[in-house]
Amino acid sequence: MKENKYTHLSIDELKAKAKKLKSITSLYTGMLMVLMFAVVFFGIRQGFSAISAFPFILLPILFIILKNAKELQDEIKSRS
Repeated sequence: MKENKYTHLSIDELKAKAKKLKSITSLYTGMLMVLMFAVVFFGIRQGFSAISAFPFILLPILFIILKNAKELQDEIKSRS
């Protein structure tokens, strides 16, 4: 089984990292939603182009961030 990258951190460091990751996730999600809205809005007004796929290209990064957040929460729960 793959070793968890958070095993060497203390519980306080894990909680600080979780708080930081949560704020980064919410900021990234908000920016991605604004970008999607802008693409749809300008796509309707001016026509869609190749740049319209940009928010959908960035979407997998959100899934990676969420996966890391889940691993971090699992490590915190396992220590409690």
